[in-house]
Amino acid sequence: MKTQENQTRTNKLSRVNKRYESAINNFTEMKQTMHPYYAKQERHSLSEEECFKAIMELQGVEELKALVLNLRKVQKNLEKYAVADYTLPSYLWIVKSGCGITTCINAFAEYLCIAGIFEFRGKVKYFEHKLGYVTPLSSKEFRRELDKIDEAINSNTGFNRYFKGLVCINIDDWIRYTNEKYFYDFLDYMANKDNILAILYINSDNKHDIASVEAPVKARLRSETVWLKFPNAEELVEGTVTDFFKERGFNLSNDAKSLLKESIEVIVTGNHFKGYKTINQLNEDIFKKLLVSDFSGNEISAEMLTIFGFDKNSSYVKMKTFVELRKVGFGLHNEEYIKQ
Repeated sequence: MKTQENQTRTNKLSRVNKRYESAINNFTEMKQTMHPYYAKQERHSLSEEECFKAIMELQGVEELKALVLNLRKVQKNLEKYAVADYTLPSYLWIVKSGCGITTCINAFAEYLCIAGIFEFRGKVKYFEHKLGYVTPLSSKEFRRELDKIDEAINSNTGFNRYFKGLVCINIDDWIRYTNEKYFYDFLDYMANKDNILAILYINSDNKHDIASVEAPVKARLRSETVWLKFPNAEELVEGTVTDFFKERGFNLSNDAKSLLKESIEVIVTGNHFKGYKTINQLNEDIFKKLLVSDFSGNEISAEMLTIFGFDKNSSYVKMKTFVELRKVGFGLHNEEYIKQ
């Protein structure tokens, strides 16, 4: 009788164990299906060296590269001397509009994760949020702005008890109001947030704007300032533009590169310039004109670019940023266009 009872108990335990194993397997599969981030935590597609090199190859963001280089040294020393605890500072990023802020944030988060410098928890490594300006007499509206950040944090916890990652806040709306109480309250709120790495950023290259933001941020947060500058014309032509055509089987002649460099130097000074979006539009437009023209060989010359530029339907004309005929894509003589 006891033998039969023991056998029955054993069978029940076996069924329970199987159900438990099945539940664990289903849970793991669900995590990886619903939130690919969990799978990436266990097996990264890039090594630390590959991720580091990818950042070093980014154009125009020299201070970000310097930051990552320093963090790499920090991590090696932490491992060398078996230091158990190190807290990263918050960051204030000064961004040139169009320089690829999301690309930089993503690359930075990936490196921190893969290098083991920062432990991430949640269904994403970072999220971006814009803090809306609130007048000094609107306490409820200000509380609502902070609640929006809390809601974003909570919505990204995934299967974890809490979110641990980069919280990237655009504070453009507060550039003129950094001496107001609510801005200091916001900084105190961020300083008291556990488990997050704060990146505050503004889209401005105005020295007065930068100084007005940097002073209170450094007063209330342990922070470092990082400038993300847009690449110069030569870097863009040798990098982004050349790579675009090389990937499609074409080369740019030296005179074509010179013409493009002169053109881009004018583009970046215009009010219609939108960073990489404008450069990519330029590439696509040139490529379109190339495909509908009669050409032979795979080299693009300055002469070909000049001919393309006389097409009045070109989207270059709509940008209204070139001045001289010899600049790619334009036949505008009036320099007032550049001020529009």
